[in-house]
Amino acid sequence: MRFLLDENVQLSVGQALVKRGHDVVFAYHILERGTEDHIVATAAVQDQRVLVSHDVDMKRIERRISEKNRTRYPTLCRLMLCLPYPLAASRLTKFMPLVELEFSEAVTASEAMMFEVCERRIRLHR
Repeated sequence: MRFLLDENVQLSVGQALVKRGHDVVFAYHILERGTEDHIVATAAVQDQRVLVSHDVDMKRIERRISEKNRTRYPTLCRLMLCLPYPLAASRLTKFMPLVELEFSEAVTASEAMMFEVCERRIRLHR
């Protein structure tokens, strides 16, 4: 799978994804630091990558991919980390088989999807 990591995602998360054989690009390698969320989301969609974020600000993107506004980001897939930074890589690694399965199905069907990994729960939104 192909991932675009927002600038607030820790290097350890990127390393965990690479270790599982995924193609990982950090947003700050292709965009300026501080680039607005909608531009980062557009870059993810254009490069057919799952957008990984670790902040509340990116939740604004969630509103933009609602049913009535699906035309702007019709295929945006997002992995949202909602837990303390030190736990992110290990928690994500634990659930990667499920994350990979769900995102591969969404990408195959050209569907938008969000997968939340939290400290005490995981959630899938299609």
